[in-house]
Amino acid sequence: MSQERPARRLTRLAGIVARALQPKLDRVLILALIAGTAEAGRIAAWSFADGMAPQPAAYGLVAPFGMAAWLLSIVLLMPLLTLDSIVRPLIGGFISDRATWWANLIYGGYLYGLACVIGSLLEAAKEGFKSEFRSASDRA
Repeated sequence: MSQERPARRLTRLAGIVARALQPKLDRVLILALIAGTAEAGRIAAWSFADGMAPQPAAYGLVAPFGMAAWLLSIVLLMPLLTLDSIVRPLIGGFISDRATWWANLIYGGYLYGLACVIGSLLEAAKEGFKSEFRSASDRA
C-alpha cells in the first residue's frame, strides 16, 4: 500500500506536466511573442557589440526599442544563459549562439517550455478569477 502512494503521485504529476505542455492557441501566441522578443534583443545587441560584424537586416525595426529590447530578452533568457555558462566548458560552445542543430533544439525547447509555464499560470489565474467572481455573486 505504501508503494501505491508514490506511484499515484507520480501519475498525477505526469498528468499535470502533460496538460501544461499541450499546444494551445494562447501558448503558441505567447511563444511567438517570446521568440520575437528574444530575437529583437539579439538584433539590438549588435549596437554595442565589438567587432566588424555587418549590421543585421532587421536592425532598423529594432533600433527604436534599443536597450529595452536587449534587457527584456536577457531577463527572459536568464535561465538558459545560466545553463549556457555552466555547460560551455563541457561542450566547447554556447547554446545561445544557436550554431548547431542541438543548440537550436534546446533554445526552442526552452522558449516553448517558458511559453507553456506562462500560459498555464495565466490559465490558472483566469480560473481563479472566475471562481472568485462566482463565489462573490453567490453571496450577493
